[in-house]
Amino acid sequence: MDPTAVTVETRPGVPQSLTVTQLARLIRDTVRANPILSRILVRGEVSNLQPAPSGHVFFTLKDATAQLSCTLFREDAELLGFDLEDGMDVVVSGDVDVFPRRGSVQLLVKAVTPAGVGAFWAAYQKTRKKLAAEGLFDAARKRPLPSFPRTIGVVTSEIGAVVHDIVTILRRRYPIAHIVIAPALVQGPEAPGSTSSSSLAAAVRSKICGASTTRGSRGPSQPPGPRWSAQSAMRRT
Repeated sequence: MDPTAVTVETRPGVPQSLTVTQLARLIRDTVRANPILSRILVRGEVSNLQPAPSGHVFFTLKDATAQLSCTLFREDAELLGFDLEDGMDVVVSGDVDVFPRRGSVQLLVKAVTPAGVGAFWAAYQKTRKKLAAEGLFDAARKRPLPSFPRTIGVVTSEIGAVVHDIVTILRRRYPIAHIVIAPALVQGPEAPGSTSSSSLAAAVRSKICGASTTRGSRGPSQPPGPRWSAQSAMRRT
């Protein structure tokens, strides 16, 4: 089938257009018809690894500027010969596919070859060891949190799905708490200073009993450097 041969329904007074389904299927068929995107080799770092009870494995493959959702089906996962872990630098072989229902692009992985320790994981471990050597993780530095805090501070971006989800869940599960949002940058070189300053401001202004800090992404999909730098600054205060 020619992927460009799409029947378009027209109505009087309505501009000629594709439906969302037609466009999504056109993109899918175009991708599937491209031989370059079949059995392609891609190198990146594994993150957000999620093995499913069915035996399938879902993960993100990323580098410094991009990320791609990957699926490793059970029959292929059983042939790996090693345990896939977050932070691993790997070369994967697979087919690029598009799922119209979700409007997403995925790499259907057929094989995985270890290539070493990923750059993000190495940076994470380096920063963690540095902070641990300074004693910032010592139990003596930890402050006890009340079992039922009256005020909860959230340091994150004031826009996006993360803050909305946090507020929604807290209101549903713990409605007696007063929620204080301390807006902060969560990405980019200015994020560490912004996060630390907002944490201090929220603590002083609202006398927070329990605090929750979060980044503007779900799971470990972003480089760990800025987050750990911010945590380092907050721990020192």
